[in-house]
Amino acid sequence: MIAGTIFLYFVENLDFVDALYCVCSTVTTLGYGDKSFSTTIGRAFAVFWILSSTICLAQSFAYLAELYTEERQKSLVKMVLERKLSLFDLEAADLDGDHVVSATEFVLYKLKEMGKINQEDILIVMDIFRKLDFDKSGTLTKLISDILNHLNHRHAYCIMNFNLYFNICHRYHLLYTIAAFLRVPVGPVL
Repeated sequence: MIAGTIFLYFVENLDFVDALYCVCSTVTTLGYGDKSFSTTIGRAFAVFWILSSTICLAQSFAYLAELYTEERQKSLVKMVLERKLSLFDLEAADLDGDHVVSATEFVLYKLKEMGKINQEDILIVMDIFRKLDFDKSGTLTKLISDILNHLNHRHAYCIMNFNLYFNICHRYHLLYTIAAFLRVPVGPVL
């Protein structure tokens, strides 16, 4: 906005108030038309300046909206974590209907309540889990190599691309990390 005001003041010979008025009406896309760029050099400048300044203003509004959204999300999380549980909450957290709320059910319920995840997210992850649960025990008990061998083509492709960007040490570290997370014993590699 400053560049446009200075340009209009010095090149287009508008007084300061008119230059600022023209800049504000142009950047906010109101464009009343009563003040405008009248010289050839002014119009050439306007082509680039209007586009860039309007984008900058839009980004500023988007940033402000994001700040407001983040603050609302933080207050929602605080409210969800601080409020007392009711019988309704416990019934809603019992996802499998067995009248027992496991730690997993409780965490999922709270994350959904905070707006961090939704039912679609859970269904996608559960679908992946079902594909990895070879023995249908409800747990992942196979070795990590068996799990990686049975991933569908899309996941295998992602892992192959992932491995292209990291050296062998990082790959083995990743496998050990996954194995440790799944509590699967892995022998020495190499």
